[in-house]
Amino acid sequence: MTNSLYCKALNNTKCVDGVLLSMWQPAIGISHTDKVIRAMVYFLYMCYLFLGVSIIADRFMAAIEIITSQERKFKIKKKNGETNIVYVKIWNETVSNLTLMALGSSAPEILLSIIEIIGKNFEAGELGPGTIVGSAAFNLFVIIGICVMVIPDNETRKTKHLSVFIVTTIWSLFAYIWLYLILAFISPGVVEVWEAVLTFLFFPLTVISAYLADTKIFFKQFFGTKVLGGFTKTDNSKNMPNLEDIPFLEQKDTNLKNQTELLAEECGSSSESFTLDQFRIEYMHLIKDLRKINSNLNLDDLEAMAEIELFKRRPKSRAYYRLKAMQYLTGTSDPIRKLRSISMINETEIKYIDNLKVQEVTFFPDHYTVFENNKKVILTLKRVGEGISTTVIDVDYYTEDGTAKDGSDYVSKIGTIRFEKGQLSQEIIIDIIDDDIYEEDEYFYVKLKSPRTVKTFEENETALQIKLGSFSSAIVMILDDDYPGNFHFEKPKMKISENVGHIQIKVIRSSGARGQVKIPIKTIAETAINTIHYRMTTDELIFENNQIENHIDVYIYDENEYSKSILFSLELGEPTSEQISIQSDSGRPKLGNISKLEIEVTENPDLKKIIDNLIEKGKIEKVITTSTWREQFHEALTIQKSNESDEMPSCTQYIFHYLSLFWKILFAFVPPADILNGWLCFFVSVFIIGVLTAIIGDVASAFGCHVGLTDSVTAITFVALGTSLPDTFASKCAAINDDTADASIGNVMGSNAVNVFLGIGIAWTLASIYHAVSGKKFLVDSGSLGFSVTLFTILALVAVSIMLLRRIKQIGGELGGPKPFKYITGVFFCFMWLIYLIFSSLEIYCHIKGF
Repeated sequence: MTNSLYCKALNNTKCVDGVLLSMWQPAIGISHTDKVIRAMVYFLYMCYLFLGVSIIADRFMAAIEIITSQERKFKIKKKNGETNIVYVKIWNETVSNLTLMALGSSAPEILLSIIEIIGKNFEAGELGPGTIVGSAAFNLFVIIGICVMVIPDNETRKTKHLSVFIVTTIWSLFAYIWLYLILAFISPGVVEVWEAVLTFLFFPLTVISAYLADTKIFFKQFFGTKVLGGFTKTDNSKNMPNLEDIPFLEQKDTNLKNQTELLAEECGSSSESFTLDQFRIEYMHLIKDLRKINSNLNLDDLEAMAEIELFKRRPKSRAYYRLKAMQYLTGTSDPIRKLRSISMINETEIKYIDNLKVQEVTFFPDHYTVFENNKKVILTLKRVGEGISTTVIDVDYYTEDGTAKDGSDYVSKIGTIRFEKGQLSQEIIIDIIDDDIYEEDEYFYVKLKSPRTVKTFEENETALQIKLGSFSSAIVMILDDDYPGNFHFEKPKMKISENVGHIQIKVIRSSGARGQVKIPIKTIAETAINTIHYRMTTDELIFENNQIENHIDVYIYDENEYSKSILFSLELGEPTSEQISIQSDSGRPKLGNISKLEIEVTENPDLKKIIDNLIEKGKIEKVITTSTWREQFHEALTIQKSNESDEMPSCTQYIFHYLSLFWKILFAFVPPADILNGWLCFFVSVFIIGVLTAIIGDVASAFGCHVGLTDSVTAITFVALGTSLPDTFASKCAAINDDTADASIGNVMGSNAVNVFLGIGIAWTLASIYHAVSGKKFLVDSGSLGFSVTLFTILALVAVSIMLLRRIKQIGGELGGPKPFKYITGVFFCFMWLIYLIFSSLEIYCHIKGF
């Protein structure tokens, strides 16, 4: 190592003003003790800024979750002609993970690189690129190493979307190989415009190739397969996915499999509808299981329990685990706890009670049936309300013709009814005219008017209001009893839900009620089958003399289906009577106009409502985002209990709550994520992260200056560690709780590639264009950065090879596995990170020769 190189390394620790912050003066000529004190202050300040960035990044991730969860309305037509409206997510999961989600988790590193370039007048800096490479090393070696070790013994987690993982891994490794090529081989020490622009253009190429791998379009092109909902199927498979590939079908239920096949056939090639119906089937079976275990639960409690259980089972996004890790640490509301209380935060409804006392007069009941040979009908009036014991009231009544006429069918009447003090009911008697003429059933009305107070026995009753109640009019039906009558159903069609259990279908006898009559009942199976979908208890009805209605008992079997429409019919046979001598056609019992009833059995509306609510409420974004400023300030000021079991918050949570209180209150002013579908919160959060990142860059440089570290070493150690810690907690949480390794390590490789293509690509594009316009070249020292990139790439190849080898049968997946294997892997990954730090630092200080 030459003296000039050594001096060059030392000169990099020169204390200079930052982009936003000036250096603590005086910066030179101070004692060793002052340097230590200043270094401690800068270090604590940097840590506090990292905490602030993590909290605002939570707001950022919440906005991204809202944005990527947006849906579009979509109409599909099933084979039976029925049109359904379903809602489909606009963002593909892979695309959102590599774009907005990656930006959300890597925003500090990306923005630091861009801000450093702009702040240094478009000259190359060490802090931004060093942080990106150092963060990539920490993500790949430390985060994955921890995720391997935290899995319970003898359990494994395997990457489900292996094709996407391989594609993003290739791009991640290529990103750093590409950096080496442009720094040390294509144009050593110079970044040309085309190199910088191409670096940025690799980002959309990464997204497109990952999307193609996710949707299996290559399989369709080369192997003649079709794609439905992300599953690969052959042309002759009736568009059915392999049931074992569906995430939630853990147990092979034959009934569920049959429903799945029917749904797929109904929906044809509509992947969106098929996916939605799959979720509905899962929900129905879960509710059915919960009912077996908790048979006494009401519908509200059942829905709440199912909601929590489904939320636990549902695959979580990267944003969810990132937010959950920080929320638990800082004492913010736990998602499950928030889910339990989400329906209780509505504004309290305030009811105002009128001081005016009210008393009502009403018919009870309001419908009367009488045979004409009864000669009269008695109608009952009730009064309810205030002041009954202290007032006397009057109400007028009168009759009004319907199909029954005054003088031929009944005797009209007009009068006044008085309620004495304390009297609750009164009666009105109307005379009915009996004749021997055959008539249809007829009706007339009795109506009330002019209720009023006659006398009050207390002075304060002057404010009493007397009015008519809900039933101010009653209808009286007069039935002819001279003939056997006509027999019929009330209506030709009936719709019932499958959960009704036992129903009584009314058969009515009109235009007569004389004698005993027998009626045979015939069932007609259409799409519903007797003893499978329903059960009849009788095949004959008997009407006794003067009996005007009877019932057919039918039992309906509840199959817990979300969408159901099956039909069967009941038909009345010819009525017969042995007691009546038939002398004329009018004297014979007959069928009425409605002798056939078509019954449609549909799904349980309560169950359907619960499932629809679960589909809406079970969305992850509902419990990790806020919708009002009031809710944000409440969460900022409140420390929640540590978990679902109502334990008090831990000591660590109290400490971090009060440490982060300033940031939480400050960032509560950020617009809630629900506004403008998350975009307003997105841009405001990006601006704040950018400001804080610029300050972090200045503080990190000042810290390195006082402890004698170059910007490169500070970047790959302290800054990379500070920006990556939140993702460490998130990946650990995802590794433990998810059934796959996608959320914990699958996004690491994608994020590493995105960091280079966006963070370095955008920064170097701006700088190279600026210098090209000025007629200069954009110079980048290829020594330390080139060596760091090369070392990382070699170690990354080793790490990726180990992860793929761990998929062998003896281990079973990238994460976990037998105890010896998982700890050996985890420790070795962490050891590779130490190798990277040590050798990179030695090269920076010229103790070993780089490029």
